[in-house]
Amino acid sequence: MVDDGNYHGLCPPAMVDVVSALRAFNRFHTRFTGVLQPSYMDSGLGLTAARLLYEIARGPEQVAGQGILARTLQERLGIDAGFASRLLRDFERRGWIERRKGADGRQRPIHLTDDGRAFFDRLEEKTRAHAEGRITHLDDVQRAALIAALGEVRRLLGDVEA
Repeated sequence: MVDDGNYHGLCPPAMVDVVSALRAFNRFHTRFTGVLQPSYMDSGLGLTAARLLYEIARGPEQVAGQGILARTLQERLGIDAGFASRLLRDFERRGWIERRKGADGRQRPIHLTDDGRAFFDRLEEKTRAHAEGRITHLDDVQRAALIAALGEVRRLLGDVEA
């Protein structure tokens, strides 16, 4: 048994070990990546806000120059509309995003400003450096095994991008 949570009566017996292992991995991963800190990578943002900014900056809509709709962000991240709206208002207040005219008056695609891009690029570099620092002890064979294992986990859990 990987953990001794008291949910055994909630899961079919065959699922208990899988659920325990998944929960143990999640606890390890959140600690390993540092996402439990109040400020993600000392950015002044919580994890959800940092991820929202990532989706604005790196989503396929942004890459295509179209901007992204708030509703799309909410659906992609599975966050409440009110919470997303508060975060987006904060991004606007900081000068990181702007909402432009869309195909119709009700849709206002979100785009990063130059200040938003600069902030995101600094955060992205810090995040990459942190991740790299956590795996420098791995040799090439271990890194290849890690890539394969992570891809397999994503595939098994239904990540369509895996």
